[in-house]
Amino acid sequence: MHQKERTVVMRIGWLLQILLLIAFGSLQAATIHETIDQGDSAAVVAMLDSNPALLSDRLPNSRTPLHTAAYNGKLGIVQLLLSRGADVNATTTTGSAPLHGATLYGHEAVVKLLVEKGANVNATNQGGYTPLTNAATYGSIPAIKCLIDAGASIEATTPTGMVPLNTAINSCKPEVVEYLL
Repeated sequence: MHQKERTVVMRIGWLLQILLLIAFGSLQAATIHETIDQGDSAAVVAMLDSNPALLSDRLPNSRTPLHTAAYNGKLGIVQLLLSRGADVNATTTTGSAPLHGATLYGHEAVVKLLVEKGANVNATNQGGYTPLTNAATYGSIPAIKCLIDAGASIEATTPTGMVPLNTAINSCKPEVVEYLL
């Protein structure tokens, strides 16, 4: 498939998503998430000013705008959403909090802010993963340090019996293994 054909297919897919969102009444929620993905803080402010309820609107997977901002490392938008009263410990259908996403993708500044604002550093999602397990898996030493300093358990065990040290070993993260030892 050539680039031009791929672009057309992508546009058709995007239009179908919009039509489905309109049909199921989720257009505004999707729009705020897309705006956050793009990092457009001014547009997020305008949207929240015109409809404050968007702060707690959820996508079908229960992701809130704060989840989207945290998962994408949008520090300024995370600050904005928290200042407007976003729930720092809101969970998705899989039990993941915004802190899970920030650690999963190594967004250290977002991790630090969420922890400062009261994120539960020992929250466990349905897969049995804590934010520290995520950070150990993906190798973010500053995030790991922040979590441990805030009281994250290095002994938190997944359903398969793994602790963060095991996940770091399995993920070939020698610097994390050394730090956790």
